[in-house]
Amino acid sequence: MTKTEVTEATRVQTLDTHDRASLFDRPLAELLKPNWEKAIYLAIFLLAVVSRFWDVGARAMSHDESLHALYSYYLDNGSGYTHNPMMHGPFLFHANTLIYFLFGDSDFTARIVPALFGVFMVMSPLLLRRWLGRAGAIITSILLLISPSFLFYSRYIRNDIYIAVWTVVLIAALFRFVDSHRRGWFYLGAAVLMLSLATKENAYIFGFIGLAYIVEVILWERTSRRGQIWLYVGGAVLSFILLVVASLLAGPVGGGVEATESSRMVMKLVTAVVTVVGGTLLAVLLNASLLYSRHPRRSSIEEAIRSLTWQVWLIAAIIMFLIYTLLFTTFFTNPLGLGTGIFGSISYWLAQQEVQRGGQPWFYYLLLLPMYEFVPLLFSLMGTIYYLLRGMFGRPEAAAAPDSATEDTAETGREPRAFLAVPSVRSNARFVAFLILWTITTLFIYSWAGEKMPWLVVHPVLPMIILSGKFTGDLFGRVDWRAIWRRGGGWLALLLPVTLFGLYTLIKLQPFQGLSVFNLQETGNWFAALIVSLLLVVLTWLVIRRLGIKRALMVALGTLLVFLSFFTVRFAWMAAYINYEYATELLVYAHAAADAKPTMNEIADISQRTVGDKMIEVAYDNDVTWPLEWYMREYPNRKYYAETPTREALDLSLIHI
Repeated sequence: MTKTEVTEATRVQTLDTHDRASLFDRPLAELLKPNWEKAIYLAIFLLAVVSRFWDVGARAMSHDESLHALYSYYLDNGSGYTHNPMMHGPFLFHANTLIYFLFGDSDFTARIVPALFGVFMVMSPLLLRRWLGRAGAIITSILLLISPSFLFYSRYIRNDIYIAVWTVVLIAALFRFVDSHRRGWFYLGAAVLMLSLATKENAYIFGFIGLAYIVEVILWERTSRRGQIWLYVGGAVLSFILLVVASLLAGPVGGGVEATESSRMVMKLVTAVVTVVGGTLLAVLLNASLLYSRHPRRSSIEEAIRSLTWQVWLIAAIIMFLIYTLLFTTFFTNPLGLGTGIFGSISYWLAQQEVQRGGQPWFYYLLLLPMYEFVPLLFSLMGTIYYLLRGMFGRPEAAAAPDSATEDTAETGREPRAFLAVPSVRSNARFVAFLILWTITTLFIYSWAGEKMPWLVVHPVLPMIILSGKFTGDLFGRVDWRAIWRRGGGWLALLLPVTLFGLYTLIKLQPFQGLSVFNLQETGNWFAALIVSLLLVVLTWLVIRRLGIKRALMVALGTLLVFLSFFTVRFAWMAAYINYEYATELLVYAHAAADAKPTMNEIADISQRTVGDKMIEVAYDNDVTWPLEWYMREYPNRKYYAETPTREALDLSLIHI
């Protein structure tokens, strides 16, 4: 280790110790001192708890939910659990088993864990507050709170809300470790990475995106500004070649019968890797303009990695191995889980790429996003354009300035009063670059993947929400809203939607169509709308002149955000609390019908009246297996006749078809 490296390590350790001491030396009353930011977060937290838990057991179990709930029940009652890649990772089943042990098994308790994760998801922007900024973190939390897809699937026993939480924690661990070199964040990242792998195979997608980002940062920070031109040229050429090769590999595997299953699996894996890497390179070339060159110094990620000793790597590996072993072997009761864990999951879901379950087109998410998540879709698009333009034609630090920026401590040698209380300019630029890469690549990969389901929409929505929060926070955090209010900004916020509605009415009406009473009335309405609209336009223009163009744009952007958010709340409410059992909502997929629970209540009532308790004999066929397997778990005399009914199976008191 060189003298410079020793000095840097000593400095980081000294600052780390100072930061911990300053935190624990602060009076508790100071930490609990109320302010508007804490009050807002408290309100958001209470709304998150109510919205995620309110009447969460009312909806009947869907097909997949009943599978997850029932196999958790089997593990709870001692029947055991064996990892099956078809139902994704074991974390869900172990977590639900704990809830069943504490509170019993029911539709409500089966959804407690996703609801808890949903609440944590809403509050998770606090982990990224350094980079999002104060305003950005609050806006991100609000967007997560009202998101229709996040609300719906926070009340839904599937793995996707868990993966979303692990993803945010992984991002926080990565950026905090790179900035501080603290081993604790590295250990947390290792643990959460394995928990995500034990939750769902989506973890491999985000892991690939994270790896691509790390390689990008290392290359762009180590290369000089002039040398980066060759990185752009080489990346574009390589991306083109990979995409052409992927299109050639997408054809059928030659050899007919001679082509073995292993060769087909290898070809699928190669095709998937080539396609994803080729598409990701395009996103890398877009966001690279935001990254600084540190030439001839090492990149920030290299410095963070070099700060780790072999003992730290060993401890992290042990943490990951313990989590993997305990969960995939169900606490040593299923040794085969060691093999079905990573390798079995990858092979199974690669095979599903050709199956394309759901049969949705490649633009499926481009239909769902404008219908439910139009706020993050619109503002993340504006944010991407804004940051990329500032990165290409301005200084990178101008494109990513936080609430209050400090110089890079590692480069200036200055020690801030609170170590990394706000990120350095370079750290903030790296964060923005990551958000853009994450947003573009996630949408590309999920649109390319064979299986497209409504619950998967949360994965492209998450980076869009965080990027939207970052973008609006950066803009709104710099604005003097008191000055805007004094100059009539409130009036402009009221006038803008009313004026636009007046202009819309003016265009919609069709005057001068004839002399009938109806046509004359239409013409009169048009003249009235014209007069009102002209008055509103004049008033709006006067307020804009008083405010100035830049301030007026900020008011218009804020008004648009608030206005569209009200529509988002409406759609979230309808999906989660009104239409949650009807296929008219595109978030509803493979659900039980609305009469599932009333039917089960009638069966329970008949059983109680005729034979007592739940001892009645009842049969059901293959079409209603799920969720009836879950609802019939307490009926010992149930009979399942699948698609081949027999006289004995039908000679019962009740038959459910």
